[in-house]
Amino acid sequence: MIKNILGEENFRQALQAYLDERKFDNAKPEHLFAALQKFAPSDVTPEFLWEAIADWTQKPGFPVLTLEAWSPDTVFVSQKRFNLSDINSYPLRLRELYYVQYQIHHQSGASSARLWSTPDTSINYEVAVESTEQWLVVNSTGYFRVNYWAANWQRLGAALRAAPAVVAPAERAQLVDDALNLARAALLPYATALDFARYLARETDYVPWTAAFSGLDFLGRLLANEDEEGLFPAFLLELLDGVYAQLGFADEGSHLEKLLRAQVLARACGAAHASCLQDARDRLDAFLRRGQEIEPDLRSVVYCYGVKAEGTDVWEKLLSRLQLTENPGERSLLISALGCSNDIDILQLYLEYSLKPGVVRSQDAAAVFTAVYSNPRGVDPALDFLVNRFAEIQIAYANMRDINNIVRGIAMHLTNEIQQAKMIRFLNTQAHVLGESGKIAENTVRANVEWLSNRKEEVLAALRHTDHL
Repeated sequence: MIKNILGEENFRQALQAYLDERKFDNAKPEHLFAALQKFAPSDVTPEFLWEAIADWTQKPGFPVLTLEAWSPDTVFVSQKRFNLSDINSYPLRLRELYYVQYQIHHQSGASSARLWSTPDTSINYEVAVESTEQWLVVNSTGYFRVNYWAANWQRLGAALRAAPAVVAPAERAQLVDDALNLARAALLPYATALDFARYLARETDYVPWTAAFSGLDFLGRLLANEDEEGLFPAFLLELLDGVYAQLGFADEGSHLEKLLRAQVLARACGAAHASCLQDARDRLDAFLRRGQEIEPDLRSVVYCYGVKAEGTDVWEKLLSRLQLTENPGERSLLISALGCSNDIDILQLYLEYSLKPGVVRSQDAAAVFTAVYSNPRGVDPALDFLVNRFAEIQIAYANMRDINNIVRGIAMHLTNEIQQAKMIRFLNTQAHVLGESGKIAENTVRANVEWLSNRKEEVLAALRHTDHL
């Protein structure tokens, strides 16, 4: 944000001057401000610059800009603090507004001048645009979210389904990330967000997909044991089908293609993509039977979904490899993969092994627990194990930091009232041990259950009525 106020070259020179001046001395914020002001354009007053800096260094959170069509050539712009939960509980106060610089990119290809939304701007203010009957995108020059009126989201989705390249990859990433997170925060209907996300069936770029996976993974995690119709996995497979066909299972292509392939395969196999699961099984079988090496970028998927598809014999072979290998990266992959089994008895046995240093090293015990609860089949066994064996866990696991991490971690996967009641009883009993981590875990599980209570039917209805891709 400050770079855009000063201009890139002025900003670079200001930082260089600041570093040169203070390189052998202590520094305070005032020293940085003085350097920035020295190289600021003449129309940037010290008061404006200081307030803008304070906005992004002293205020909590970040804003969401909302654009509403007002007339054929005018939009209303407003801002408020963004929060994923209890968004409406924050009253609009001056101290919760920010200096936000942005630019509007029109369907025609034209772009507006740099615009500002500031704390002293009226709640809604008018901005002239080419047309509200065509799509437009706000290009951000800072960290904030942007929401649009429903018709603009629909036009953007249609345009990207026809030709994703009409919007740059970074802006596509911003759009899909905003859509899914705005829906999560109840600022955008899930029907609108998921309809927009349909464009991903045409997406092949790493950056937008990485942004999309964050929001999609949230839905997958909370719906894992709540989606009896399998609506979300079916929707996800439709989105992934094109990029999966392009990338395939062979470890080839550019660095970004390899990174994207690993992410795509993990989600495709997780959604039971038949070809993905068969390839994972075949590669793991070739590895165990003939020693055929698995490419490093594919090992996580092959190990996990090979284990998921096979029985006890394969699981025990990988456990033996875990006990023999000293390679930290390989150990981490194997620990995670062993938690992928669909067999509840195996998962319970794996949890038991986490208490036995002769089988699982104490420094790996928490990772074993994490591997189990990260599997939807393992959430209830892991929760029961935590509640019933906590005294042993405190002794066997490496340190209290690991214990705090697993308590906070499993809370993210608890989604129903039975799990909530069991977890809160446990947290109340162990409050003196867990301290702040216990409070965070309680807030997390309450938020999950509340979110599902309020939003599950909306999401499932949106998935039922999302047009086929």
